[in-house]
Amino acid sequence: MKHKTTNELYTYWNRIRGTRLAPNRSAIEPADIRHLLKDTFILNVENLNEYTFRLAGTRTCALFGRELKSRNFLDFLDKESREAIQTLLHTTTQDATVNVLGLIGKNTQGQSIPLEALLLPLKLHGKTDQRIIGSLSPLKMPYWAGGHPIKTIQLSSLRMIMPHQHKVEAGPTFKSEENENAMPSIPFEKGRRVGHLTVIDGGQI
Repeated sequence: MKHKTTNELYTYWNRIRGTRLAPNRSAIEPADIRHLLKDTFILNVENLNEYTFRLAGTRTCALFGRELKSRNFLDFLDKESREAIQTLLHTTTQDATVNVLGLIGKNTQGQSIPLEALLLPLKLHGKTDQRIIGSLSPLKMPYWAGGHPIKTIQLSSLRMIMPHQHKVEAGPTFKSEENENAMPSIPFEKGRRVGHLTVIDGGQI
């Protein structure tokens, strides 16, 4: 995890879930993470092809130049990334995995912005197949961000953290994007193959 928001949201999620696979949706208190809300979103799981934004933070909406509520997250992905991220979303809801994604956002002029996304399962009515909480944070802010909206997203790296690899009480350590010693991004092409995916297994954080 490279971005401060990613680390802090994961730490908060991990703390409130306790020993469960995932915390209940009702356990999320916006006031507790108010400094993270601009980069935070909740997805509603409609079906395998539709993960709609139930809410999205102000900076996330600004990057796309629109209100994201009710928009399908998958619609912003390029063809090469859609199936892979669709599979990762499914593992989040069905297996309670945590997924950290390195993404490249591109505008209509072909300019790009590096992003880091976090996907975390939430329980609703005792199940984890209806809600995902996550964050989408820019690792750098180019001059055009906010003026030229992101049109497509491409997957560049991933890290999958299985449920048994979570510490019950994650410490408040993080690698900020401003920290020159921040953890380097993990290349997507390196790792083990699982079906059509290349996966980097995560350890305890």
